[in-house]
Amino acid sequence: MSFFQKRRWLLEFGVVCLVPIVLLGVFLMQTLKANVNGRALSNAREQARLVTDIGVATPLAGLHDLTRGLTPAQQQLVDRQLVAIRQGNNVQRVLVRNQAGKVVYADDRSLIGQLQAPAGARQAAMGSITSTISNSSQGQVLRLFVPLKIGAGPAVGSAEL
Repeated sequence: MSFFQKRRWLLEFGVVCLVPIVLLGVFLMQTLKANVNGRALSNAREQARLVTDIGVATPLAGLHDLTRGLTPAQQQLVDRQLVAIRQGNNVQRVLVRNQAGKVVYADDRSLIGQLQAPAGARQAAMGSITSTISNSSQGQVLRLFVPLKIGAGPAVGSAEL
């Protein structure tokens, strides 16, 4: 057996061993990426629920119905509560809709009164947290729709963060 024959076998053995290692690395990378994305989404949903409970539901305690909207005083209470919350996280926009899908609070007041509720807002008004990724001028944005529960009763509407 010549020197070159041994070298060729060694090279073939190395390539054969390298292929499963590379495949395993790719599989692990995809698995870790999926886990990281899943945990990030889960954390964002939990943070949105907390922002809704503390920033929106707390100032509206005592309300049982949002069909008539919010008074200017109630809007200011929510505004003040959200100012403190925004300092600690990356909330860019807050919309509150009643059960019918009408916007009753928005940090951009020009949106109040709009009736076009996305599917996520309708699902949130029924009690489930939903999320979508949309494009904006700042890149991709995670939109979260959270049920708005005031007190121990059922959802009276939804919040979009």
